[in-house]
Amino acid sequence: MDNSKLAELYAFAKICGYQGDVPKFKEEYRKYYDEFMSTIKSQPAKATAIGNPFRIGY
Repeated sequence: MDNSKLAELYAFAKICGYQGDVPKFKEEYRKYYDEFMSTIKSQPAKATAIGNPFRIGY
């Protein structure tokens, strides 16, 4: 992740009340990011096709 994106996320966290410093934020962000990514990668996406509700007689 580039520094500008990380700075944006840190600023947003501060606005939301985050009290930690930058090194702690980077550590926690990486931890939660990796945790989330490992969760979604282990569960394949499922989709169900439906008929077009705007077509008559679908």
